[in-house]
Amino acid sequence: MAGSATVSVEANLLGIDSISVDLSPFCGLMGRVKTFALDLDFKTLQSITKDPKELLEKLKKEKVPDYFINNKEDKKRSYYETVLLAFLDSMGFASRSSSSIDKLFPRVLERYISTIKYFQEARQKLNLKIGKSKILQGSVLNLPIEDDSIDAIITSPPYSFAIDYLKNDQPQLEYLGYNLESLREEMIGLQGRGVENKLEIYFDKMNIALKEMQRVSKKNAPIIIIIGTNDIQTNGVILETKVIELAEKQGLKFELDLIKPIRGLQNTMKNESILFFTNLK
Repeated sequence: MAGSATVSVEANLLGIDSISVDLSPFCGLMGRVKTFALDLDFKTLQSITKDPKELLEKLKKEKVPDYFINNKEDKKRSYYETVLLAFLDSMGFASRSSSSIDKLFPRVLERYISTIKYFQEARQKLNLKIGKSKILQGSVLNLPIEDDSIDAIITSPPYSFAIDYLKNDQPQLEYLGYNLESLREEMIGLQGRGVENKLEIYFDKMNIALKEMQRVSKKNAPIIIIIGTNDIQTNGVILETKVIELAEKQGLKFELDLIKPIRGLQNTMKNESILFFTNLK
């Protein structure tokens, strides 16, 4: 439930290696680009992006061209994925504005390039040692990670059914060629009918997720879960309380609930909790 791998980026900046796992292929793409951009050959990026119009014509298809994502042997694949993400980013901007993707893509791509350039200059000046990341597409219900191998976990699961992540990313996922309904069946918080049924399924899956987090983490490893409740939506059921209860049954010792105010969502969710656990098993 790593989303777009921001935690991996922060870990890498501290020189820490990380594994980021999320079921969404779009999140996986974002995570690969963000972590790859921390330590790349900028001249190669410049050579690939020198003609934005040509790149745009190649990308303006019904589906993404194969060589932007499937050529695993090509050393330039990650650079092409950076271009692809800029295109998908432009697609999102275009859907929310009156500007066309033809106008937006060159500007978004240039923003990507300049951001990477300035970071590379700062990295070299500060002599930063960048950690390594693995960005995996997978389910928290069956983590593709060995037992007792992880030093710490930081995750933010879906806040029940508060946000339909697939619907938000539908144009990008469809362009990438993924079936939304098959993804929906696996994702936490997107199944069920009616509040009670949705919450029942949500907590059943969260229980499995907590068991998996306990399995892959080392003894005494910290596990941090960021979660919040829209209690109007859940008919007063507080997610944090139930998650603590489920976690303790899985052998995770509850240590602290750090309350963090949420700005701008006061009508639906005033706070979110940063829950700290220790793996006792």
